[in-house]
Amino acid sequence: MNNPESLASGQTFEFTKMQTDLWECVHEATFILDRNFMASVKLELHDEPETREMFYQVLFDQMHCSLKDIKCETFSTAENQVTYIKALLDMEGAAEAFVSSEHFFRKGLNGQQIAKHTYIGRYLCFSALVHETKSWRKRDLNEQFHRMKPEHHQKAADKLSTRFYGLHSSLADVIKSLLKCKNPEVKARVLQWMRSAVGLNLELQKTMTQKPVASQGFVLNYIDLLLQLCRPFTGTFEKYKNFFDKINCAYLMTDTFVQSATNLDKLETSPEKLRIFTDFLEGKSQAVPKLSGITTPMNKICKPPGESSSLLGDVATGPGDTLHPPHFITECFFLVHILISFGQKKLEQFYMRNNDDLSKAFQEKDYARFDKKMAQKIAMDAHLFGK
Repeated sequence: MNNPESLASGQTFEFTKMQTDLWECVHEATFILDRNFMASVKLELHDEPETREMFYQVLFDQMHCSLKDIKCETFSTAENQVTYIKALLDMEGAAEAFVSSEHFFRKGLNGQQIAKHTYIGRYLCFSALVHETKSWRKRDLNEQFHRMKPEHHQKAADKLSTRFYGLHSSLADVIKSLLKCKNPEVKARVLQWMRSAVGLNLELQKTMTQKPVASQGFVLNYIDLLLQLCRPFTGTFEKYKNFFDKINCAYLMTDTFVQSATNLDKLETSPEKLRIFTDFLEGKSQAVPKLSGITTPMNKICKPPGESSSLLGDVATGPGDTLHPPHFITECFFLVHILISFGQKKLEQFYMRNNDDLSKAFQEKDYARFDKKMAQKIAMDAHLFGK
């Protein structure tokens, strides 16, 4: 007998009674966090890869299904589930089962779907932004802010940001665990999701779009997640030179890594300058292009005619030329900057309007309106200026 479960997206999952009982047993009793119990499970499943994969898949899908609504009331559920995922990924075969699922990533998704309906994307959709989740306003941001001092406003933002920072830290641990997996296909699938979550949302560059895209909260949360992944190589200012030297400045010169990357609004879009670069990459010219910013010199990362390069590898960019998969530092560097470009102008406009509204509401002693606008500002501050 099957037990159908449905998500808000319309996706339906069919679980047998045995699978449902398994989930309730593991979830309700939190056996996932019991090392001795999980060690015995690992031992039992060691010689049964198909049963092991089914075991993991049931747990991952049940967790995904239980988050039917992205709202304040289910945030603690999301926090617990990421903790479960971290524990499961320590077990043999769990990483492969996690990333091989179509709910981790599948082709044919749009920008909104990759945010809402994938394993990792769903957790990044939680946001305190008032225009996205009204329940945060009713619970954590339901205060008479006009009676508070500015430092209390900051404390409210810090309290909120701490919870989101904790969730994103746990997600960063999940990503790092997957990237450390010995199976190269696991890392490839993770990078595919990371790139696609950006590439499928390039419409966010526009002021208005009719295409389904991810929410503003997702973008801000994804930025925070990537910045946490950057910490190992950006934590010490004295080592920034080493960090920049590893950045492959050719990353966005093709659509190979980020879908439609060549359609991005770039600082320098001069056809003449672009032609100089592509001619050098394709071996048509020996003139080394000069790029602005701190990065590895072009004659070290690109292929001059007749020479090898650290970029040479599996991905073709021109006749007789190929590029190696980029270093993870390059991935984080460019993905973060693209995401920031999505919302920079909108954020500037938000704070300008919000400050004007706060000032006007206070002058007119419209305290209900002041509290509403201050709640909006605190929520945005929590996502932007948290830890």
